[in-house]
Amino acid sequence: MQHPHTAATSLSNTACRQRDSLTGFILKATLFSKRSSPPAGCPCANILQAPGEIRVSDGPDWPRGPKPANLHHIPPGFCRTRKFILHFSLRPKMVMTSVVCEATIFAVDQGLAGGALIGSGVLLTSLVKLVEEMHGSKEMCQDLIVEVQSLVPQLETMLKNDNITTSKDVLTRYETLLREVQVFLQNHRDSKLWERVTKHWKMKKFVQQFYVDLAKIKNLLVLKQHEEAANWHGGIREMFDRYQRIDKQAQTALSNDLHELMTQIEKHKFIDGIGQDKYVAVADLKKEWKDHHDMYTTPQLKQIKCILQKAIKLVPGSDSHLERWYLSCSDFRFDERSPFATGTFRSLYYGTLVSGAEVTIKIVQVDMGDNETRSKFAKEAQKWYNLRDPHVLPLYGANHINSPMVFVCGRAENGNFNEYLLTHRQKFWQVFLDAARGLAYLHKHHIVHGNLKCSNLLVTKNGVGVLSDFVFAFVRANSALSLKEQAPDYFWKAPECFSENPRFESDVYSLGMCIFEAMSGVKPFADVEEEDAINKIKKGELPHRGGNITDEAWNLITEMCTRRFQDRISLEYCIARLQLLAEREQEMSSQRPCECTTHCCLECGGRRHFTTEDTPSKPVSETAPVLAAVLIALKGLSKKIEDSIQTDGHTYSASG
Repeated sequence: MQHPHTAATSLSNTACRQRDSLTGFILKATLFSKRSSPPAGCPCANILQAPGEIRVSDGPDWPRGPKPANLHHIPPGFCRTRKFILHFSLRPKMVMTSVVCEATIFAVDQGLAGGALIGSGVLLTSLVKLVEEMHGSKEMCQDLIVEVQSLVPQLETMLKNDNITTSKDVLTRYETLLREVQVFLQNHRDSKLWERVTKHWKMKKFVQQFYVDLAKIKNLLVLKQHEEAANWHGGIREMFDRYQRIDKQAQTALSNDLHELMTQIEKHKFIDGIGQDKYVAVADLKKEWKDHHDMYTTPQLKQIKCILQKAIKLVPGSDSHLERWYLSCSDFRFDERSPFATGTFRSLYYGTLVSGAEVTIKIVQVDMGDNETRSKFAKEAQKWYNLRDPHVLPLYGANHINSPMVFVCGRAENGNFNEYLLTHRQKFWQVFLDAARGLAYLHKHHIVHGNLKCSNLLVTKNGVGVLSDFVFAFVRANSALSLKEQAPDYFWKAPECFSENPRFESDVYSLGMCIFEAMSGVKPFADVEEEDAINKIKKGELPHRGGNITDEAWNLITEMCTRRFQDRISLEYCIARLQLLAEREQEMSSQRPCECTTHCCLECGGRRHFTTEDTPSKPVSETAPVLAAVLIALKGLSKKIEDSIQTDGHTYSASG
């Protein structure tokens, strides 16, 4: 008999019973009704009041993780007729799988013979439909979907035998794979014929990677279900045979597409088939020829060469040389719905290259006929692409032919200097030393940055400071292309820049203003009207110092930001000063307790000093001596390696 306050109703009798839009999970469990209030003292009261994630279990086998502070243990016999473990989150899109009533719920009803029904839902059905609608490579994709569906029985078994906490990693990976396959199939289905030809080898690579991901999920299932390894000895051979089959299917699909494209050209239907994308189509065909000509068979080589020659004749002005930095839109991926910064004509996204490298995508909207802006864009891309320095954000490529235009550059995972220094104050002078070194590299290549401010000084995932946005002169010249909510440049501008173009010394001034901004926490002249601020800058006046700026920092700022550029310290001297400050900063940091929040910090070897509120009260080096010793040893080994590469007074970099 059910507990009187469980509002004895199953999901089938409420609006909560839904097929999951992702994997088609059908949930069956007995839930507590939010509309019924249990009497005071009932254990249900604690559950209904518990904030955040609510976990219910009828026994001591709780899922991993702490119980909510105000959730008491449910007494034995509670809901004994319906054993289940329920995870309930008030926040959508958690690691659980099914969206029910705007909450994320996954329930495992151990009393049901089949457990949760997996893999027969909406998404897998849509994948089958997508493959049926495809025009090329259908056989290869059909095999992939069959393989994806083959995991369903094993997932069912896992859910019957495991609790959800130990299984959620497998489920999450499976769902992620399904969604990635869906996006991949949608893109391929919607591709034009010439697009299928130009991204054919990338498609094959994606299919192979999907099989690799499937194999990883299978391996996890083996571990979860404790199957004998002998059952999987044939896995390597199976993968080898599959790759051979994919190669054969890919060659057949490519030959069919090339034949169809050649037929279009011969029947003068090529231009009709590509529409406004004619210049993009020719450029992508050129890139395909350049990147993958060694992967075609001899007949295919003759076909694509003939196609390219005829396409160039059909599209006037398309016979120009293709730049080394040109990337087709199939060379990278990003979610157009999720920019992390937007403007009227410019947006920034996180994305990945086909190789898997994580990048930042900069989209610039431009009219199709605006050839002047496209030409400037191409010159900026050429300038940026040739720069290779650890303190300059790299450009992996760009596309100036497509609309919108695209820059694909490195990703700075730790944000800009202002964001990074909020939690890494002990690295203040080090990141500014990195920025100064990047600036010296630009000056060596006769490039003036001209737009230095803390929002353009970024930090990589390894804590290295890098320069960015130094080649967007064409963007800054057209205010419509700039991102919204950008502070006026005069905050950091040197006096001479109001009457002439920036010079190398102007960058030194702006770097000094960046030091002021980062240390004070406010922009230079932020409390002064624009006209008054410009007049003060022209006169050589500095912003109000404030109490946060140290004497050593203020002295450096005043020497970097003199009115006359001839009186400013050189960038070389500035780097020497910053290096001394960074070395002193590192020495002082090593003498005080680390401010890390992890037990595996490589800075302190795990010797974090806990506060009185922390538990355990002992430092990690005492509670985990082996881990601490390993970390300290690794740090010492790194130092020995650095020392060992110093020869005859010269230090050689890893790349050298």
